[in-house]
Amino acid sequence: MSVVTQSDIRPGLFRALLDDLGELGVSGPRARASLTATLSVVLSVTVALWLHLDNAWWAGISGFMVSQATSAASFKKGLQRISGTALGAAAAFLAMRWIAYDHVASYLFLFFFTLVGVLGYEVKRNGYAWLLAAVTAGMIVLMSLEQPMVTLHAAVYRTAEVAIGTFVAMLVAFALADDAQNEIAEPEPPGFLGADRAALLHATRSALSVMLIPIVWDWLELPMSGAQMGITAIVVSAVPALGTPPSILLSTVVTRGLHRIVGCLIGGAAALFCLMIPLTSFLPWLLALAGGVWIAMHIQTSARGTGYVGTQISIAFIMTLVQGFGPPLSIWPGAERFAGILIGLVILLLVSLVLWPSEEKA
Repeated sequence: MSVVTQSDIRPGLFRALLDDLGELGVSGPRARASLTATLSVVLSVTVALWLHLDNAWWAGISGFMVSQATSAASFKKGLQRISGTALGAAAAFLAMRWIAYDHVASYLFLFFFTLVGVLGYEVKRNGYAWLLAAVTAGMIVLMSLEQPMVTLHAAVYRTAEVAIGTFVAMLVAFALADDAQNEIAEPEPPGFLGADRAALLHATRSALSVMLIPIVWDWLELPMSGAQMGITAIVVSAVPALGTPPSILLSTVVTRGLHRIVGCLIGGAAALFCLMIPLTSFLPWLLALAGGVWIAMHIQTSARGTGYVGTQISIAFIMTLVQGFGPPLSIWPGAERFAGILIGLVILLLVSLVLWPSEEKA
């Protein structure tokens, strides 16, 4: 992919998105990336549906997220995604023995595991695995607060869904990814003992946001699951914080959050539009899924700063369009998931704005 200089990047998020859409094509590196991601998602979802897993959309999301520019990068990210998911699922299952029906203990578990996961993302070489462990553990605990007996089922099925999507994406990457690109050497991270105050405070704020989610959820008597809110609060916090000035870090988190909102709005609205057609036959539904994923990956590979918007378009689109064990019959499950994402983001941004001063003393 050609290098784009700062002078080539036009201001304005929506103008950049329109420019990206104007570059859609079926040849070149971006088209190859879109093809790889599309095949990964479609095959992952098909296999998950064939196995009658609970949430085939998790397999699809894993297939998208593991699709990287090279097969080596896909393999590395895939191993971290599977190991992090398995670790988080195991931790949630083991912890539920002590925290079941004890909301205070559950809140403390959410706080601690999110703190360690986000901090590990900042300071450990396999940071993506640490982040996925926090996401998975928080999601399963939030799902099991009212029904602890479903914890084992949720842990096993979530790990299986992620593993299927990951393995499919790795196989597709080995077949199609461009291995001619040079891998960029990553600097050695400092580890937990080398974490600075900025990284620790950032992880603490993220953990506090996740801990507040079930409290707000119960207070507002929300009908949807708190799991999507927890995922949002964690993944939006996945920004480099080590050694970053507080004001810049806050701006980065807010920008990432706004990009998540824009991506969720676009992806969710596109999927809901597809559901209203409706897509009740398998092949048209699968083609609609493939088209949305192709466009989302095309945007994710943009050099205009819209990449995270493309990621969120894909997640919202897949989560909304993939329901049950076949083509969806209702728009409401997708709408509930979409609402959970937005509420979780609002909680995170409010915590950040209230507790995150523009400057902190060293």
